[in-house]
Amino acid sequence: MSNPTHVVGVDLGGTNVRAAVIGKDEKIAAQARNPSAAREGAARVVEQTVLTIRQAIESAGLMPTDIGCIGMAVPGHIDTATGVIIWTPNFGHMEEGIFRQFHDVAFTAPISDELGIPASAGNDANIAALGEFRYGAGRDVKYMVMLTLGTGIGSGVVVDGKLIVGSTGGAVELGHHVIAAGGAQCGCGDFGHFEAYCGQHAIIERGQRAMASGRPRNSPS
Repeated sequence: MSNPTHVVGVDLGGTNVRAAVIGKDEKIAAQARNPSAAREGAARVVEQTVLTIRQAIESAGLMPTDIGCIGMAVPGHIDTATGVIIWTPNFGHMEEGIFRQFHDVAFTAPISDELGIPASAGNDANIAALGEFRYGAGRDVKYMVMLTLGTGIGSGVVVDGKLIVGSTGGAVELGHHVIAAGGAQCGCGDFGHFEAYCGQHAIIERGQRAMASGRPRNSPS
């Protein structure tokens, strides 16, 4: 009978997927990172996630039987009971020139089946907020708002010591609140969202436009 000694935490982002092996002492034993292939379809994202988890386990000098469970932080709305991604921005595939986002994609089951390890998933910003609430700046507070800044913009909110998740696990998505009606298109397909102006792709695009304009940079003061 196996006696698991570690768990694996996974952070799935629109650019990279990261995995960390953590022991009972709550210290990181090993880590791994790979491109998440977010725009190459669900099968590729699962493949990259499995690869990254395996690399992290191997780097820690462990076997899959040493891992008790896998917890995964995933952008968007996640059914935590079934491990199905109900919807997520920035993930999908191209079909006849149109980007089709993830909708009702089984995520934890294929990963668990491939590795033989129980897996669960939740909204990435909510899980990040829980981590900060337990280990970081939120340890001594009852109310907290956290923004996660990466490929997209997520948020997690703790009220009276409890995480606010909503019916689909994606409550308080501040990155997808409209700040400019009819404005720039967001990665989720809608327009005028906070993320459309302050997400990674938006910042890169503004930088590219600035360079292409040929305007001289301001001289240092």
